[in-house]
Amino acid sequence: MWILFVAVLVISGALAILSAPARIKRHAAEREAVLQALAHQRPYATEASIARELIRSTSLRLSARVLKAQLAALEEDGLLTAEGDSTASDRGRRYQLLVDPPPSQRPVQMPSRSSLTVYHDGSCPLCAVEIAQYRQAEGAGVITFVDASSVSRDEELTNGLSAGVALSRFHVRDEAGQLVSGAAAFSLLWQTLPRWHWLGRLIGSPVVLPLAERAYNLFLPLRPHLATFLVRTGILSSSKMAN
Repeated sequence: MWILFVAVLVISGALAILSAPARIKRHAAEREAVLQALAHQRPYATEASIARELIRSTSLRLSARVLKAQLAALEEDGLLTAEGDSTASDRGRRYQLLVDPPPSQRPVQMPSRSSLTVYHDGSCPLCAVEIAQYRQAEGAGVITFVDASSVSRDEELTNGLSAGVALSRFHVRDEAGQLVSGAAAFSLLWQTLPRWHWLGRLIGSPVVLPLAERAYNLFLPLRPHLATFLVRTGILSSSKMAN
């Protein structure tokens, strides 16, 4: 039993370490966004007005708990002052920014809606179910999904990638325009989605990625047979499910 307990602790610790950089980056982005919102609402702002400014200027939606934590941290750092009882309602507590943002500081730029492009086979029921899960996941708003089966196989989807090639192998194009495929493409996609981020970092590590690529290559020939079996048994529908 203790071996299982230790294993759980090790795995939990590893996952926490892998996700730490993303949490730190997210926290810094949220802090900067709150500072910008306060700067636009001088001399005083409330939690409600700050939340509205965040949505208007950056499309960033912070929960009440996260916003309170950010404001408390800024107050503790001496960057703002708060008036009103901390136990009072949000409308009764006002915040005033005490410093100017650095001249070089720019408004927070949230990822564009096309920071990642995923090319998938919408004619494959198995793939369609998987893509449908990604479409509904948190963070999917920055991903563009392209169904390679909706055009002729000879048609070029993007520079260096035809529909036929995209149908034969999973491809993702990053924000810089670089194309990756196979296990590396899954790693890039998963790292974009908060819920899957830890798995993306794990698969993308130098040790795991070559093994994941071999497993992906072994799975590719089996994919159509597995999809056919799942359709015939009624587990999956043959209609496209990723639209």
